[in-house]
Amino acid sequence: MIDLKFYVYVLYRDVAVIDPFYVGKGHGNRINYHDRLLEKGKRVNRHKNNTIRQCLKAHGFVPKQLYADRLTEQEAFYLERYLISLWGRRDKGTGCLTNMTDGGEGTAGCIYSAEQRARNSAARKGKPGHPKSPEERAKLSAALTGKRKSEAHKEKLRQANLGKTQSQETKAKNSASNTGRIRSLETCQKLSEALTGRERSPEHCANISKAKKGKKQAPDVIARQVESRARTMAGRPGPNLGRVFSAEVRARMRAGHLRRKQQQAEMQQNG
Repeated sequence: MIDLKFYVYVLYRDVAVIDPFYVGKGHGNRINYHDRLLEKGKRVNRHKNNTIRQCLKAHGFVPKQLYADRLTEQEAFYLERYLISLWGRRDKGTGCLTNMTDGGEGTAGCIYSAEQRARNSAARKGKPGHPKSPEERAKLSAALTGKRKSEAHKEKLRQANLGKTQSQETKAKNSASNTGRIRSLETCQKLSEALTGRERSPEHCANISKAKKGKKQAPDVIARQVESRARTMAGRPGPNLGRVFSAEVRARMRAGHLRRKQQQAEMQQNG
């Protein structure tokens, strides 16, 4: 049975209900929730509370409208997001609403001030799970090991991280945590299977080339590569067996081989 108990409501600045200042979704008596918050002295949304005070002073009540009812929760979320995007938010400079999020589930689009972020950080410090103990991290690792993400989940993660740049401190931490880490044969095999046949876009290749230009590999990395090639050549088939390379690829491979030989010679000279 479909649950149609949800509705979308609008709070207005004027009794003619033509100047909205807040859009919400709820059920039951949610439409009167904001008046009660103000009475209790809750300071969740300063702009909304000030507007409610102005309405009470001017009209003696807050003009409200049940915009649509008998909705499923997803329909209510959709309509709430649509109305907020239609009328715009004051904190973003796009409209008249005092909403602090873009609507729907969660706090999407919420803008936190530096003071709010500091308060949230201080409130979480010292609480269980911040930071997690080694035992908790081990349990999480065990629970997530082997769990595959759906394509939709991967796409959401990709979109969320687009344009993000890690700080030098974060990069240093990641480097330190991965230094000396040796992948198991099973992990290497999975990575190989996942990447086999995967074509990189010209833009991706250009970015990799740009990132590697002028960089020299660490001596321990070169030593591991030399050891790996020695094992491959000792009676074991190499990864390129049977592959046919173009003249351009062969030229690049030769140039890379000569460059590595030069690096090895420099290392030997420097002792």
